[in-house]
Amino acid sequence: MDLQTRSPLVSRRRPLLLTPDRTLGDVVGMLAAERRTGAVQCTTGVVHLYEGAVLQVESVAAPDLPTLLVRSGRLTEQDLLDLVGATGLPLLEALSESGRIGRGMLELCHLTAVSDAAFLALPHDSGPVRFQPGVPPRTGVIRPIDVRTLREAVARRRALLDRIWPCPWLDSTPLRLSTPAPDAAGVRWSRGQRAVVHAADGRRTPLDIARLLGRPAFATLLDVRRLAAAGVVESSPEIIAAVAPAMPVRPALSAVPTLRPTVLPGAMGRLDGGSADPEVALLIRLRAALEARL
Repeated sequence: MDLQTRSPLVSRRRPLLLTPDRTLGDVVGMLAAERRTGAVQCTTGVVHLYEGAVLQVESVAAPDLPTLLVRSGRLTEQDLLDLVGATGLPLLEALSESGRIGRGMLELCHLTAVSDAAFLALPHDSGPVRFQPGVPPRTGVIRPIDVRTLREAVARRRALLDRIWPCPWLDSTPLRLSTPAPDAAGVRWSRGQRAVVHAADGRRTPLDIARLLGRPAFATLLDVRRLAAAGVVESSPEIIAAVAPAMPVRPALSAVPTLRPTVLPGAMGRLDGGSADPEVALLIRLRAALEARL
């Protein structure tokens, strides 16, 4: 059945306008329920579906898989170009064929990139969105992901950030060291937190810092929220003045725990019509419990 017949709000010729009551995640959920195959595109990202399961998510704000691989030192840009050029395959398939990265590590890196992109793209609630049937992901396919489980993981991560320090504007504004800087004597920061502090120059946003460091976006956002709760980093004075009524009360520096470096692979599912893999669902629940205690 034609998409326009099944989903009258989504059409290649007449895009749907996203609103706070109809986010990109809502549109993806609608198409997933219809087991559609193709690319859902908006101004901030793309979601690739196959029979209702998510194959890939890309966000203009999140470090993509090549960025994570290169910035982390696993491969160089030339390595990636040579692999794709020699095999003629999409990136994920070329990496899998080459054996340069183990299957488990490759799958983890891919799911980390998808999880980051979904976290930033699915809540998007403004601008047009289009559906293009049959468009495959440019990097290839590793593992399909259940849409419902992915959206639940996004909501869990947002709730975790807000429990740490409920200042969502920090995620998209330039960071600088607080003035005056707190006395951090005796406080043990993680390597990731130290890297964020060194990169917070008043011009870079948390997502700029994530790309610079080759780290997952969500792990970087967790570090930023914890450092902000401790009074180590902050937004510009203009932004602070604008949101002052909503600023939470800052806890004592010693009360903010160290966050160990982590990667967040997100939600996985089998390509079986959208049903979640029970083993993966258990893994996600365990990871969520660990994240909350970091």
